[in-house]
Amino acid sequence: MVLDIDNVNLTTSQVPKPDVDPPEPDEDTTEKTSFGLSSGGEEVFLLSATPSGERTDYVHGFTFGDSAAGFSFGRHVNSIGKISYPPLEATSFNASNDSPRAGPLVITEMMYHPANGSVEFIEIQNISGSRVPLAGVQIAGIGFVFGPTAPELIPGEVVLVVENDPATFRSTFNPPASVGVFGPYSGRLSNGGEKVSLRLPEANPIALESDLMPSVDIADYNDSSPWPTSPDGTGTTLVRILPALYGSDPNSWLASLNPGGTPGVVNSVPPIDWRADYFSEAELLDATISGSLADADSDGVSNLLEHVFGTDPRDASSIDLPSVAIVGDGGETYAELSYRLRQGLTGFRIRIEASSDLAEWRNADGNFTIQSDLDNGDGTSTLTARDENSVGAQLGRYFRIRVN
Repeated sequence: MVLDIDNVNLTTSQVPKPDVDPPEPDEDTTEKTSFGLSSGGEEVFLLSATPSGERTDYVHGFTFGDSAAGFSFGRHVNSIGKISYPPLEATSFNASNDSPRAGPLVITEMMYHPANGSVEFIEIQNISGSRVPLAGVQIAGIGFVFGPTAPELIPGEVVLVVENDPATFRSTFNPPASVGVFGPYSGRLSNGGEKVSLRLPEANPIALESDLMPSVDIADYNDSSPWPTSPDGTGTTLVRILPALYGSDPNSWLASLNPGGTPGVVNSVPPIDWRADYFSEAELLDATISGSLADADSDGVSNLLEHVFGTDPRDASSIDLPSVAIVGDGGETYAELSYRLRQGLTGFRIRIEASSDLAEWRNADGNFTIQSDLDNGDGTSTLTARDENSVGAQLGRYFRIRVN
């Protein structure tokens, strides 16, 4: 038998964990071909063995939580190569795994590291076509549970969960009057990133057992690039680009355009996503094609860099990378970097970095002076920047252009 780890897909059975001890190591279990997985969550491990049954060194496994009826867990690799096993939209026997589950409730905006004068909040939207009761819904990560009198959310409706008094938040930040504001919550969102998930109560198929709390949306965010970095203390928020995108992928989020974000307001038109200029809606859901670090045209340059440098990530012949030249001036020689940039870029930070060993890099923007800024007439400009230090003064220097 061959097990394809890339397409592993796990569905739990709705049976209790067996109340028996595991077999002794010398017990013959070769005839046992069935097993049960608890809908209340447990661990699964794959172990390698020789044909005679002796275990070898390979071990692979994961832990899963409560399982919703009819949904499976599956291996998923996000746009930066991080592996997780989230609930999937659908089972996929003998096929590639489906997309991670998102909904019926999803997190659409987060203020996780507010600037002075602001407060944390989480914005939640019902993206399904049916009413969803909020009573009993948990937000794992901040320790908040909606009370028994919480209302139902109609399709498209939004609520806010805030760290301070809801009335104070409403009077200070003026969300729409139709948007419910709940709180305060006892925990805090980590400034460095953490996993936040929405869990909906579901009747336990085992009599007299408490409700299951399966996750319907998971946002495992971070404050470091390639995640948007400005929400980390500068006053902006994380805004989800499209509700159906996986919440634990940096490609699913942008920084808000306005300080303080837009609590309680979810635009019918999602925030501008540069990838929409090159990829279809279906391709936007596939990070292997449209991800920032993916290479759609297989020319060795990522989609993000092609966009920033003004080339086409769908055309392998469209390539124009930065170059370095040594120029003379007044008896000295200097390094000059020439690079093309797309005009009107927003949401990106572009800087020149220098290194003497290719291991430690430092910001060198202050050492470079723009010599020319040429409009190419095609929506791009070519910039030439010169290092103020002569080549002779600092030998063995390396340069790169960093984009985040």
